[in-house]
Amino acid sequence: MSTPSSASLTAQEPPPTGPVTDPQHPLADNLLRGYTAAAAGIASGVLLYVLAMIPELSGDAGRRFLSSPGTQILAIILIGAMTGMAALRTRFPEWMFLATITATVLLMIVLDDRSLGASVLYWFAIAWLAASVSGSRMAWLLLTGMIADLATGFTLGAGATHSTESYTQLQVGEVGQMLIAPAVNILVSYGVFILAGKLIARHQRLKQDSTRRIAALDGEREQRIREAVLREREDMARELHDVAAHDVAGMLIQARAADKVFDNHPGQARELLTDIISQGERTLTSLRQVVGILRLHDAHHDQPRPSLAHLADLAEAARQHGITTALTIDGDLTSLDNAVQLSCYRIVQESLANIRQHAPASTATLTVTRTPAGVCIMITNTASTHTPEPGGNGYGIAGMRERAEMLGGTLTSEPGHHGGWTVTASIPATGRISG
Repeated sequence: MSTPSSASLTAQEPPPTGPVTDPQHPLADNLLRGYTAAAAGIASGVLLYVLAMIPELSGDAGRRFLSSPGTQILAIILIGAMTGMAALRTRFPEWMFLATITATVLLMIVLDDRSLGASVLYWFAIAWLAASVSGSRMAWLLLTGMIADLATGFTLGAGATHSTESYTQLQVGEVGQMLIAPAVNILVSYGVFILAGKLIARHQRLKQDSTRRIAALDGEREQRIREAVLREREDMARELHDVAAHDVAGMLIQARAADKVFDNHPGQARELLTDIISQGERTLTSLRQVVGILRLHDAHHDQPRPSLAHLADLAEAARQHGITTALTIDGDLTSLDNAVQLSCYRIVQESLANIRQHAPASTATLTVTRTPAGVCIMITNTASTHTPEPGGNGYGIAGMRERAEMLGGTLTSEPGHHGGWTVTASIPATGRISG
């Protein structure tokens, strides 16, 4: 009977249908394999002695085994060899099976009885091969084992029955009787342990799949948490930038103006300082609102959000900073979603802050129009003859565009007529924060 070549048995990787080991705990897995093999070896030895001590089951073979120390030593050596191969079953399942078959045949010959030589390790090797190997390779190996088992049993049975006759004198009927019963016994035994091996492999695969799915779900949950934290930080950075760009920049402009006129026009400087104090109070209030909005689980998270109803305050603040501002509102803006109103407010706020910084003492025109689809915002300013204030991080326009796109809208920022600048935003009324 042909068997798989040495190259095919050693070069081919264990198939994915085999039993699953835990790659995260290799030491524990190796110890478990060793303990299982040792338990099977001990069970094989105990079963051998128990059967040998029951004459009804072992007959003369049992008595000869118990009365022969040499036979017992050989049997223990063969069981020990099978135990050692069982410990390597994960890496070499096919060689383990072939070695176990060979040792089992030798054990049957040493004991002069097939039943005594059929050990727990033999059954274990059948189940493990079925769990680890599939397809034609498994079929050929199992067929090899069954033929070797049947041939050994027939040889031992014929030798015991016809010890004084030649095998050529056996009748056809006797040969059939001596083959059929062992063949049925072997087929049933192999069928039971093959089924057990397949069930074990299926259970291990399901366990591995469940572990993998749980790990994947945990990973997805952690990823969602990280993304939520990142979005929260981005929202906080955006809100704080808007407040800082609008209010703190204005305070800085007024402080510089007060410093220039402090010696010659103390009254005007005092007015500017009063405005700075008022602006600082408004800034503090805005910062508190931002923190209150971002604390979603705070009992005071119902702080009033900036909305389009406060556009007049933004226009007045721009006028106080030297920007001639004209505000036009066309349509009802109160029905817009809070997220839309907040984003529109921040876009206007950032645009006016940019005008104060890059075009001081210019003229700005702010138009907010309610359309059937949503809201349109246009902010234009004329060129300035004054020197622009230094500073700015370049994030303002990008932040405004991100706010608009986050709600499904658009924003453009481009040079206007005669050196001015124009910002146009369109945000749908049904806009909801995505992500």
